[in-house]
Amino acid sequence: MMAGLFHGAGENNLASQRALFIDKYTYSYCKSSANDRFVHGAQGPAKIEAFITGLLKKVPDFRFRNIQFFIDTPSQTFGEYSVDAKIAGSDRHYKQTYAGRRVAEDGKIKLLRESLDTLAAWRAFSP
Repeated sequence: MMAGLFHGAGENNLASQRALFIDKYTYSYCKSSANDRFVHGAQGPAKIEAFITGLLKKVPDFRFRNIQFFIDTPSQTFGEYSVDAKIAGSDRHYKQTYAGRRVAEDGKIKLLRESLDTLAAWRAFSP
């Protein structure tokens, strides 16, 4: 299950990505008090799919690479993974290393916490 989150995040796999999360899951990301446009969240399967779709429109080649698991059990994983992909319509790249913890229940993700360099994200996606 956890490996599915890292491999194949492309548009053809949106339903399988969405299905990894519990139905009432809320995904919060890039919270920043400095810039409200980076305060986002997605709750429920349809909104998680919409989030992934929007991300792939901005970064079509978004794929996790250099995946290293430090904890990998049926109920929990912790690892590092990175992205380096061109942003559509620009000459910029989204280059990021994440650290993430996932907790599963009944084979689905119920908690996802990621750490990332928010300044790098802001630089990549700001006009």
